[in-house]
Amino acid sequence: MDQRKRRKLIIEKISNAVEMQGFIHHSGEYFVRNRGELQDVFFFQQSRSNNKFYISCGIDCSRLRPGLQNNNVLVPGNKPVSDDKPRLLISYGPTGRLNTVTSFFCKHEDHIEKSALKVASTLSGEVESWFRRFSTAEDLTEQYRVAEVRIDSPGSEPSPPEILRWCIYGLMLDNIGDERGQSWLQPVLSAYKSRPTKSAEDNEWIRIIESRLSRQMR
Repeated sequence: MDQRKRRKLIIEKISNAVEMQGFIHHSGEYFVRNRGELQDVFFFQQSRSNNKFYISCGIDCSRLRPGLQNNNVLVPGNKPVSDDKPRLLISYGPTGRLNTVTSFFCKHEDHIEKSALKVASTLSGEVESWFRRFSTAEDLTEQYRVAEVRIDSPGSEPSPPEILRWCIYGLMLDNIGDERGQSWLQPVLSAYKSRPTKSAEDNEWIRIIESRLSRQMR
């Protein structure tokens, strides 16, 4: 079975298997389920050998996207995706990848059939209770703080590994109308501006943050 046929068959079998749970095929490898203002998301990635695939899960929310849609930082592995693709604003586990079942076989058609059913049962048993912990954009923002930022309030200036996490969290807070976003974005802006050499991505973050802070001051 060639790669294109295998991919098409995986999409077809998973679509059938997860339909009863409310998930539909979105595009490419992505499947989504709308739940209020949130969108539960999972997608598959084939292995290099194409004999198995992996599933990653998370939650998206359009209200939290402004300022974050033009970068790839919210996608596992920093894989670039187009703006219309779902994002994992928060991920199931450290990487979004299912933990109990690490891979699903897909070498032959009967493998794909069985793996699709296993995807459905794993989602309903292992992940459904995690999805249901979150119902609002505010819930996702707090979970991002707990999982990624891991502190309650910002210090004077973030360390290099913290800059991007503080930036994302500050923008999320601002997107939900929380005034605390400014206190996270100001030290991030200082950190980006103090870099002796700035990348195009750095300059884009500076532009976004300055726009947000100037809007808050009006």
